Amino acid sequence: MDAAQAAIKNFDFIGARIRIEFFRSSKGKVQSQTEDFRHRQRTGNDNFYSRSLQLERSVVSELMIHILEQQQFLPISLKQAWDFFSSPRNLDEITPKNLGFKILYQPGEVMYEGQIIEYKVKIAPGVWVPWVTEIKCVRENQSFIDEQRFGPYKFWHHLHHFEEVEGGVLMRDLVHYALPLWPFGEIGHSLFVRPKLETIFSFRREILDKRFNP
Repeated sequence: MDAAQAAIKNFDFIGARIRIEFFRSSKGKVQSQTEDFRHRQRTGNDNFYSRSLQLERSVVSELMIHILEQQQFLPISLKQAWDFFSSPRNLDEITPKNLGFKILYQPGEVMYEGQIIEYKVKIAPGVWVPWVTEIKCVRENQSFIDEQRFGPYKFWHHLHHFEEVEGGVLMRDLVHYALPLWPFGEIGHSLFVRPKLETIFSFRREILDKRFNP
């Protein structure tokens, strides 16, 4: 690997600030990029969301950070959606049992800013690794972020966003993640990691449909 890379990313989608810095060790150069923008009140056009994605994609391609997006309509109230997803315990219900995922430590049953949650995940038959995440940027009935503090990923940043729409709630997941041990991590990404993540989110969609669309 001739260009070791590290990233510091501060996302504030609702507060409308995105700061992305990237560094390269090759040729002794340090590069950074900072973007700030203000979004207007929503008037039917989801400008802040689309602009943030456009900006991120232009930069994360330099960082080998992968993006996973999903959105799903649920015919429930915003409060019902928030109550369900703000309880980390419900993550067990919407995660395939055969993929291996267990909560080891969770202070409190209701999510809050700065909450540390410890899991263990199975990355191969008989191989379990710890995964510690922190809950950040909690905006009640609107959004929150779970960000890895220690675990199998080099970088993990998962934005959960909820929007009240006609007849229910539009739920969005936006995940940025990177793997360690380049280039072997990228090989593993194509063969194992990405298919596993897509299986998890597909299962999640199916379970939520069954639970909230009886």
